[in-house]
Amino acid sequence: MPETPETPLTTETVGTGLEIRDILQAMPHRYPFVLLDRVLERTPGRCLAVKNVTVGECHFTGHFPGLPIMPGCLIIEALAQAGSFMGGRPGEAAPAGKIEEAFLLASEAKFLKPVVPGDRLLITASLLSDSRGIVRFKSDGHVNNELVASGRFTVLLRRGSPVAATAETEETKETRESAEG
Repeated sequence: MPETPETPLTTETVGTGLEIRDILQAMPHRYPFVLLDRVLERTPGRCLAVKNVTVGECHFTGHFPGLPIMPGCLIIEALAQAGSFMGGRPGEAAPAGKIEEAFLLASEAKFLKPVVPGDRLLITASLLSDSRGIVRFKSDGHVNNELVASGRFTVLLRRGSPVAATAETEETKETRESAEG
């Protein structure tokens, strides 16, 4: 019997989700390395996110012509990105803010079925431990409620200003400082 997540993976799952604009504000990544399209739910120690796999993604031109398959390294990256959006420890509110993450370790990676254009990769990240910003979590990727990939991750995770706020860049800081004169 295939492994299934703790709650049904449907697009009707709602909670403290994030749209793509919120994801872009929170993450330093940009195309083609933003590998989440939506965060459906963030609860303490858990995140449910979605990656819509489309044939127009640049990696499909070479991986593989005539038989497009999402590269395993990008699946791993998507699983890791979902972990960045988990809520805090049980009993804490889901944190918001700019995400600074250093990917430290991926282990026990498993690829059970290919992920191809047209698939909707639903990712569940679950907290294993959090000690002084060293966060360990497990992520599973499902397509049509079938487990297609999984792994365990360790990241250095820091959060800054709220997602709704914009970070001051060096250029805007210089402009503000010269105007203040």
